[in-house]
Amino acid sequence: MKKKKKILDKSLLKPGALLNLLEDLEGEKAKLRESEEKLRTINENITDAIFAKDKDRKYTFVNSAAVGMMGTSIDKIIGRTAEEIFSKGDAQTIKGVDDMNFSGQKVSEINQLKIGGRVVFLHTAQSPIYDKNKKVIGITGVVKDVTEKRKAEKDLAESEEKYRVLVEESRDFIFMVDSNHNVLSVNGAAKALFGGEDIIGKNISELFPKETSKGYIVNLDKIFSNGKSQTFESEMPVKGRSYFISTILNPIKD
Repeated sequence: MKKKKKILDKSLLKPGALLNLLEDLEGEKAKLRESEEKLRTINENITDAIFAKDKDRKYTFVNSAAVGMMGTSIDKIIGRTAEEIFSKGDAQTIKGVDDMNFSGQKVSEINQLKIGGRVVFLHTAQSPIYDKNKKVIGITGVVKDVTEKRKAEKDLAESEEKYRVLVEESRDFIFMVDSNHNVLSVNGAAKALFGGEDIIGKNISELFPKETSKGYIVNLDKIFSNGKSQTFESEMPVKGRSYFISTILNPIKD
């Protein structure tokens, strides 16, 4: 059996060719180092926690934000599983998310954990890591602390509910009207004023006599034009009865 002859690229024997090759290699190494440095800077400065785990669910990488979020030191994270870091209940929650990844699913959900005695809401987006044979060999994920956002949403919902109850229980006639003078909403007292009739979507001009509705429309147009509240007293005829009322018109701004 004949041995294959090694072929030497003669171009490398030319003066300066080898030097050029070495310079090219060094240039590629410099670009790689630059890319690695950019990635390291992003990982260390991003406010979201970034992590990676191996097939045994042991942490192989965490950035600074992840270390801070877990409330411990990096040497107590790398090489350990969630069961060795978090409480039994929280570790079970984390395992449930990991199991979905190991079954090939991507996950994006919010979970409640207790870290350092503080209840937090964390949004995690995790994906499986595959080898060349499409076998899951690990997990990578990004975790964002959304505790303050959830609190703000809860406070807003509670505030809106209090406002709804206040408006609904008020004995004053309360209307919400758009710029076309159509009724968007009314409270119970206003609805009772019209005998319980559903007036949502109706125009002001349909609800009151011509002269009365004309006066309301003029004042409404002023508010939509200048954005300033108005207060005035007037007679309001409704279904054969007249009411002398003090009206306060307030703009709703986005």
